[in-house]
Amino acid sequence: MKLGWSTDPVAVALRDALVRRVREFPAVRSVWVAQVRWRASGEEHLMLHVAVDEDLPSASAHRLMQILLREEVKLGQGHPKVGMLALNTTTHAESIAELDRQGLDTVRHDPESGRVQVISREYDDPPTAPAKDATA
Repeated sequence: MKLGWSTDPVAVALRDALVRRVREFPAVRSVWVAQVRWRASGEEHLMLHVAVDEDLPSASAHRLMQILLREEVKLGQGHPKVGMLALNTTTHAESIAELDRQGLDTVRHDPESGRVQVISREYDDPPTAPAKDATA
């Protein structure tokens, strides 16, 4: 599978919902929102990778997904499928570091301070300047 940054409205809605809800889950450290393309079939979906400080399978990651899809982001027939993969921050440290290098939308949560950080090209890449009107 190949992961990439997504501007799909569902991906953006998931990212925004994570910002609102991640504080409810102290074990969740980071969530990456990605478009995943399966190389064999070409099929595309959205995938949340959830880094947690708890044993897998992660009850926190599972519950977070339930809340996101039941209360925050309503999926319709035309929307992409959404999957989730929980990663333990210790056991899967190498995979987590690789996710950080991919330029995906990321929501980070520091439960000690309550701080939530959003990393996104949408915010980080400045928009291009509009073309000047040639008749002005």
